[in-house]
Amino acid sequence: MKNLIERLVIMAPGKTIEVSDLPDSVRKESPSVPGPEFELDGESLKEATGRFEREFILRRLAQNDGNIAKTAEQIGIARRNLHRKIRQLGIRVERQGEAS
Repeated sequence: MKNLIERLVIMAPGKTIEVSDLPDSVRKESPSVPGPEFELDGESLKEATGRFEREFILRRLAQNDGNIAKTAEQIGIARRNLHRKIRQLGIRVERQGEAS
């Protein structure tokens, strides 16, 4: 995920990463969820990565009704690593897709 974000930040033609900038494999993975757009002005790679990770995890949690185990499996990381990321990113998880 970090490599994808770095590549998008470097290769995006404008100051905003559009859904069309994402590889087909990412866009096809969740077609019912609109892609995020990111403004790049004055933002460090670390800030952009954190913002992307937070939005990515929030959307995946919503798709899985807040189910951490299912979300971790879907995004390809260990459940305990997802718990750690959720804490680091300040995400509050509730069942039935209500994550904030």
